[in-house]
Amino acid sequence: MESIADRTWPIKLLEKEGRKAVWAMSAILGANSKGIPAQACRLLERYLAVRFQEAGPLLTNSEERERFKQLLSSQLTLIIAACVQLASKMVCAATALTPKVLQTCLLQRGISCTVKDINITELQVYGCQIPLFTSVDSAELLAVEVGLPVFTLGDIGLLVNIAEYHRDMLDHRVRNTFKLPPTTMFDYTALRTLHLAAGAVAAGARHFDHSRLNPVARLAKLTHAPPAYIKCIATVLLTDILQHDREEPVPCKKRKMS
Repeated sequence: MESIADRTWPIKLLEKEGRKAVWAMSAILGANSKGIPAQACRLLERYLAVRFQEAGPLLTNSEERERFKQLLSSQLTLIIAACVQLASKMVCAATALTPKVLQTCLLQRGISCTVKDINITELQVYGCQIPLFTSVDSAELLAVEVGLPVFTLGDIGLLVNIAEYHRDMLDHRVRNTFKLPPTTMFDYTALRTLHLAAGAVAAGARHFDHSRLNPVARLAKLTHAPPAYIKCIATVLLTDILQHDREEPVPCKKRKMS
């Protein structure tokens, strides 16, 4: 494995054979859609990095290091299966695997384990402080992509947090405000996080006088949504949500924008 130095989130980057093993397990478990194998790879990389980091000071000679690698290798199939199981829960509820299904699939391939083994292994993977991608992360990436200055990212993050705090109101107002012709190929059922983030970026660009960048069209293209929809989210956020946020005391008081 190739090591990437990162004190905050140490990672052991999987090479080709490791990735093939994760993809194969995902296919066996019927969980190879919606980015589940890729997410499982990241979970496995994080898990292995933490295990090596924790064991490092205890492995004082080559024999102990080899013994540790053999122990890890003997558990690797179950660990990969647990990573796929956890990734399926994180990515899509419809594809979430139960321990019993996991056990049956593994038994059919000659790998014996108990439901307790699966639960414990999944808990160990989950316990490695997994860094999850947040709505603020999404908004920051979109803001940079459409050309907003880096110094605005903190305020964009604040807008996203305000939008998330009042998400039920934002969803309700957008639902009642946004209308498209029936022929439009866009099915609005509920406010999705990526569109919330895009709306916050558009709102930030307008609020901080960067509208000359014309971010709405680019944000719409990046998020596969009609420009009018992104503009609607931004407008509701600026005219309704921010006004309501100023009037309502909020726990852990947020810094208000001028």
